[in-house]
Amino acid sequence: MANCYPIQVTGSGPCPWNLQILRRIVLVPLKDDNGDINKIANVAGLTKSAIQAKFDASTAYDRYYSTPLLENVEQPRAETTFFEYNSGNKARIKQGTRTFTGWWPDSDPQFLGRLQSWYGQDFGFYGVDKWGNFVYAKNLQDASDDALYPIAIDGSSWDVNMVTASDAEPYYNMVQFDYKQDFNDAAIRYVAIDKLDFDGRTSDFYGLLPLIATGVTYAAGTSTTLNVSTDYEIGVGGLTASDFSGYNITDDSSLSISGATENPNVEGEYTITSDSIASSDVVRWNVTKTKYQEGIVTLTYS
Repeated sequence: MANCYPIQVTGSGPCPWNLQILRRIVLVPLKDDNGDINKIANVAGLTKSAIQAKFDASTAYDRYYSTPLLENVEQPRAETTFFEYNSGNKARIKQGTRTFTGWWPDSDPQFLGRLQSWYGQDFGFYGVDKWGNFVYAKNLQDASDDALYPIAIDGSSWDVNMVTASDAEPYYNMVQFDYKQDFNDAAIRYVAIDKLDFDGRTSDFYGLLPLIATGVTYAAGTSTTLNVSTDYEIGVGGLTASDFSGYNITDDSSLSISGATENPNVEGEYTITSDSIASSDVVRWNVTKTKYQEGIVTLTYS
């Protein structure tokens, strides 16, 4: 007799399944900047250098977004919905939804705003559990596919809220989301910490801070003064000329930069020496730094 759902053997692995409560999630757009599926090719490709390159990727959809360590994580799956006939026989209507909740302690309103921007997006996550194991999803439709896929999230269920402090509880930001309805728990896999050259519970994993560049003085000539800070209004010091690039939109040409000197009295304020810029020229300045999102400012010179 034909069977629409072929049964499988029932053997169980010889080793205990040691996946623990999650401590960190890494958000990943399901498709990269070229429209291809975001994935890690195989376990051998899961290295510290490779994943940090993803944290620092220049384009949004190629980047992986590590979040801070979580507390109080829960991931219950609701009960399955059945329909019961008059005879007492049942038909399964749908599997219950798995819902993730967790707290980010000591996070702030700026972080809250960044995380709220993910609502409605097409994305998933990799996880790091409390022992440092790296959690991913396997493609159950192709046994020969060795890639590590992110676990798909229902973007419309993504919700991040501030919980203010009380006499009994601290301040924190809480996240809640559902796994995609068609996600099969049988796809969950992990790479044990002793097989990795990184520890996802440490600073090996990091999220980027935005660089905010603003013009201070920008008259015609060869000198431009910019202020570079984060959205916490903290100046970013230690930049060099190689961290800046300029493009004269009016002349449709890149600017050659010969120096960038930081003001010793104002952290994050830099005077940049470049090719001469004429009055009324429009120039776009870009600022880059490892572990920061690129800052861009466009200035019209007087």
